[in-house]
Amino acid sequence: MIIRMERSGGFTGIGLKTVIDTDQLEPQERQELIRLVESSDFFEADLSPHPNQAGADRFHYSITIEHGQQRRTVELGEGDIPEDWQMLVQRINMLARRFRG
Repeated sequence: MIIRMERSGGFTGIGLKTVIDTDQLEPQERQELIRLVESSDFFEADLSPHPNQAGADRFHYSITIEHGQQRRTVELGEGDIPEDWQMLVQRINMLARRFRG
């Protein structure tokens, strides 16, 4: 599985961009990330944007996941992240910070 994430916005305006190849992760970490993708129903979920969430310095995400023959890109604001996606986005952010630089 390949995960591409770009995060923009936020207080400092410093972007975060990463590509995560789950084959490069430790087995337990890979299994957890795959479980989060599957439990979020990433490839099938219907994302209904919320009304423009007020507040400066909010993040905007572009997340692409490729798994087998499936590929999907979603773009959403911090306030539009579905509750069942929160752990997935947090995990991707954590990995992005770890592999940055």
